[in-house]
Amino acid sequence: PRDAELVLLGHGSPHRHNPVYERLQAEIDAQQLPIHVGVLESTDTPDFPMVLERLQKRKVREVLLAPLLLTSGMHVARDMAGEGEASWKARLEKAGFSVTPILEGLGESPLFRQIYIEKARKALRTE
Repeated sequence: PRDAELVLLGHGSPHRHNPVYERLQAEIDAQQLPIHVGVLESTDTPDFPMVLERLQKRKVREVLLAPLLLTSGMHVARDMAGEGEASWKARLEKAGFSVTPILEGLGESPLFRQIYIEKARKALRTE
């Protein structure tokens, strides 16, 4: 959908706050991209209420919901796009959004794999 905004859903940390998600959101906002970062772990941020507030402030109606995870597994099938009422998809739909889930993890993208491999090679060369 052309008017949809993207919600990227990472895992988050159950043990301590991981500021990398907020830093990623800050960079996305600096570039004025229609992307919102959230995490599954309720003890970390940006959590569901924070993402929901962002979407509502922007008057978004359509959402692409995609994993910010290397692989697509239980979290994507159940917690992100599942039919249960606790999934992000169900919660966003209940809030009035039209949601299109993208089920592929980042590792399934040829472009992401290329970037990942190049960064690994560079890191190996510096040791």
